[in-house]
Amino acid sequence: LAERPPSSELARATITISEKLLGLSVLTLTEDEAKKKGFDEELKGVIVRNVNPRSSAAEVGIQVGNVISELNDKPIHSKEDFESALKKIVATMKENQKEKRYLFLRVFQTGERYQDRYVSPQINLETLEEK
Repeated sequence: LAERPPSSELARATITISEKLLGLSVLTLTEDEAKKKGFDEELKGVIVRNVNPRSSAAEVGIQVGNVISELNDKPIHSKEDFESALKKIVATMKENQKEKRYLFLRVFQTGERYQDRYVSPQINLETLEEK
């Protein structure tokens, strides 16, 4: 049997780009979960599972249970879509030598008169190097 890597290496390997850039973790929203949370069951996107209180996501009011359905006007249907879109944005930022930029997210929340709103958290490439 192979030796288990140190836990610090395991933790580093499982941190997603959305956790590094935005300070949040997400899962694909299922039809059942959308209905259970009071959203239209046709809503597609990712549901926020965790938000770092000192993150850019928290600064713009994103909370656990919110659903992100668009990133920069492009529909998000799954966690893979979201992570892939963020990776493309990072690649473009590096190519253009930009350290910071704002994202445009469409966020849905339950219990509000108007369920959706748009927020613009800032991302910084330095956060990719910190962890």
